Amino acid sequence: NNNNSNSNNYSGSNPAKQKPALSRTQCVDDCSVGALLLRLLQAMTGKRAAGQMPPPWDLLGDLSKLLGLWLRAPLALGLTGFIQELSAPDGLLAKFMSLAPRLIVGGVLGHFSLGVEHLATTSTCYHLGLATNAVRCTGVAFAHISQQAVGRTPESAYFVELCNALPHSLLEQDGDQSWGSHRQQQPQQHQRRHRFQRLCPEAAVNDFLRAVKSVCHCLASCTVRSRGGTPVERLVRSSLQALAALAFPTGFPGHVMMPWCQLADPIQALPAFEATHPGQQAIESVRQTLLDLLANGLRKGPSPTSSPNADGAFGGANGEKDLRLLEGLTGDASAELRGPFDTVVALAEWGCRRRDEQALSLTRALLRHLPQAQDGGAALAMLSPSAAVTLISISPMALEASSASGTLRVVAALLTSLVAAWNSSLAGSPSLVDLITRAFEGIASLLSMAEMHGLTQEVQQSKLPMQVLRLLARVPQRTTDALLSATAPPREEQRWWRMLSAGLQLLASAVLQHPSLAQDFVCQDGFGLLLEHNLLSVDLLLIEAKLDCSEPSGSGEQALLNSLLIVSQLARLSEEYYPELKRINPAKALKPLLTCNRPNLRAKACNALGYLVKHSGQFYEALHQEGVVAALVTLCGDADTSCRKLASFAVGNCAFHNAMLYQGLSPSIPLLLLLLDDSDERTRANAAGAIGNLVRNSGELCASMVEHRVCQALLRLVGSRLPRPSAGPKELATFLSDSSIKIALFSLGNLAMHRQCREVLLSTSFTHDLCLSLPAVADADHEFCIYGQRVLQKLKS
Repeated sequence: NNNNSNSNNYSGSNPAKQKPALSRTQCVDDCSVGALLLRLLQAMTGKRAAGQMPPPWDLLGDLSKLLGLWLRAPLALGLTGFIQELSAPDGLLAKFMSLAPRLIVGGVLGHFSLGVEHLATTSTCYHLGLATNAVRCTGVAFAHISQQAVGRTPESAYFVELCNALPHSLLEQDGDQSWGSHRQQQPQQHQRRHRFQRLCPEAAVNDFLRAVKSVCHCLASCTVRSRGGTPVERLVRSSLQALAALAFPTGFPGHVMMPWCQLADPIQALPAFEATHPGQQAIESVRQTLLDLLANGLRKGPSPTSSPNADGAFGGANGEKDLRLLEGLTGDASAELRGPFDTVVALAEWGCRRRDEQALSLTRALLRHLPQAQDGGAALAMLSPSAAVTLISISPMALEASSASGTLRVVAALLTSLVAAWNSSLAGSPSLVDLITRAFEGIASLLSMAEMHGLTQEVQQSKLPMQVLRLLARVPQRTTDALLSATAPPREEQRWWRMLSAGLQLLASAVLQHPSLAQDFVCQDGFGLLLEHNLLSVDLLLIEAKLDCSEPSGSGEQALLNSLLIVSQLARLSEEYYPELKRINPAKALKPLLTCNRPNLRAKACNALGYLVKHSGQFYEALHQEGVVAALVTLCGDADTSCRKLASFAVGNCAFHNAMLYQGLSPSIPLLLLLLDDSDERTRANAAGAIGNLVRNSGELCASMVEHRVCQALLRLVGSRLPRPSAGPKELATFLSDSSIKIALFSLGNLAMHRQCREVLLSTSFTHDLCLSLPAVADADHEFCIYGQRVLQKLKS
């Protein structure tokens, strides 16, 4: 109404004549409503409207939303006949396809007259409401097209031909100068001039291509990274959903226009997408085009000068990461088959990266729905290897205690699917090696989360080491040697090394978590892996200088640390693993690490050697022959705190079972005396325990003990920490919890068994007074009192 009169009165004094409500048949089964909405949009965005007055942006956005909902209704209600009427070559769907690019361009750029190519250079969004609603409406139109080509039986020859024409039209329009130029050489039929004029007019193909381009450009040119709750998130998500509707017809449009919070609902309705479907080639043509458009668009992105924050843009500093984000949606069809759930996984990852609660719910729904059996083929039928790895990487964020058991079983099944993929034509391909590396990293995070939730039993049942070792068995045998011998290692060897390193870190996490996982490691010949790739060799430190190890997990030092953790844990758990440990000749392998320039490695090597002699003296002879004992003694005086602590621990265990190594350990006595005054409680305890073990099996070192005044040093350690009579509860609790005092008292009892040391202890009344004062600060059944009484009894004998 262009009149300025106030004739429209809504107060009720002159009510307008009420019109009857529209029925469902009138709203949906008749094209007049949709045609009217389309005509309004055409009129408001056409040439005649230009220059008269500013466009009504909000109204255009609302009209686009209404048209999208109206187009969606036939899909949701299953009105097959009406869908065919809409999809006629001259129907409403074809007319909207010619209008869609104009609406998207207008919403993003603010000018309807500009071409689609201008979207690639923008850094802003002029009217977010119109752009988002136009993209959503286009996504519903894409759903109509893909389902007409694949989702119905028989498929529509018109839409099959329309989809097949898409890549040919792209090559004709852009040639080798723009989209698609980054791809490898295409088959002959993809390069020749090809026109589909039998059913599809060239104009219809061009309109379809421009609509697809506009959505891809819109996604690639977003300059503000989408985060949960930000306005631009709606546009990014709508663009993803629109492309998903086109590339992966599922028979249910819920992932196109349904609210994000309801995305988990239609998962049960998603059917398997059969590779033998008659419309498969048509959809593959669509995916080929989307891959070209998105990969090139995300690589190029908007001009860096168009935005002050280019790093936040697609195609900026994070462009490669964003491209990987979409690989579940548009992954290279020549490298791997796509799965029907790939797009859902891509959308779930998009939200999980922003801690979107609804995306986390979607991920949990996916994990519940996927097969939990160890059947790699079943998982591959639903997810591509790329999507399987993506789901593994986001599963730690969605892990809940209530569903953890199922989550871990699904992840194990997904890992099995990667083994199955390896057995296919993808074996050894660089992309699959990189995917497996990412999978290992994701599962390591998942295990950490499971441990945090106390899910020990679930981790035990997952049998993850078995799957990891099956994959690591595919790493070429001489990978490590090839890296060390090459001046500039080829990329292939670097990929294999990163996979090996990530797998080793995952195995170390698993072995540390539960004894049953450690047993799985041994049963699956995990020690064979350490031997085959020399993973305990100090030479691995040279790898860092030859590789671009931006991640610590890919360094040679980290690989050595993980190998040492595995050896230490297995030696600590049981003597049953000693025969397997002897295969790696630990004394010979670990000796060079005791003298390397990395404190972490020296400390972990001491720890491993200490646990190797924890249960028995089987390795004493090997330690003596390899000269390891002297190196351990020297490290008791190391500048690094951890080295001193763990070296004294190893020395103590080397003296525990028999006196074979006593003479080689005797130079450690003055160093252990110094450690009795160390600020670290555990170091003091290890030193006191080592002194007691050096007289546990014989008295051959008693003269040296007396010479170095060891008895007096142990008495001083206990007496200097004895609380005063007026001590408060906190000071008393600190004294009673000090493990170094308990072990010092026990070692005094060991010394008192030998005449030379007993005479020293009896020569001063302080020994007797100290032991009698302990019941005043501790209960009679406390270990302090028990060990104090033991000293007094030994002195009387």
